[in-house]
Amino acid sequence: MGQSEAATAIRELLLRERRLLQTGEIDGLTALLDEKARCLTRAAEIRDPATLAHLRALADRNQALLTAAAAGLRSATMRLAQLRDGLGALSTYDEDGDRKGPPPAAPTLERRA
Repeated sequence: MGQSEAATAIRELLLRERRLLQTGEIDGLTALLDEKARCLTRAAEIRDPATLAHLRALADRNQALLTAAAAGLRSATMRLAQLRDGLGALSTYDEDGDRKGPPPAAPTLERRA
């Protein structure tokens, strides 16, 4: 595989990875891991600075998507845990967009006979 073939293979892989991230096909990403490892071992063949910069920009763009996806998954996991534990039965948002829970219950007076 020559320099341009290595660059083309990496570029196509990064574009496929981006499409998978944009469509939420997380399982498809694991299928790319072996191919990604093979392509990246050939990256040393690429000597053209412009090509390397382009590939780096594609990889950085994908990294931003991966970071956002991970944050979304963490947020969803936390929200599901709140709902499961009964902590999120009711929530509203204030004028600043911050989530607010129900006000604390007023203390009750217990009367005994």
